[in-house]
Amino acid sequence: PDKDTWLVSRICGTFKERSKISPNQIPEPVIERIVLATSNKGDLVVDPFVGTGTSPVVCRRLQRNCIGFDISKKVVAHAQKRLDSLVAES
Repeated sequence: PDKDTWLVSRICGTFKERSKISPNQIPEPVIERIVLATSNKGDLVVDPFVGTGTSPVVCRRLQRNCIGFDISKKVVAHAQKRLDSLVAES
């Protein structure tokens, strides 16, 4: 009912979409709201803490370009693998 309240469950350790590779996984609906509020189709979104790759996944779905990076090569490889699996599905 309230348009200024975000009622989105966080991703707990028991959730099937939970990735153990990153300690702070943000739910796709939260990222989606942020991307929709701050960009237009075709815009470039930069995520300096790419983590599990949620931002690039959401950006792809919303027709935004995205550059993501992280301090951990392991985390970046995981995010790339997640994106590659999306391409394989389409």
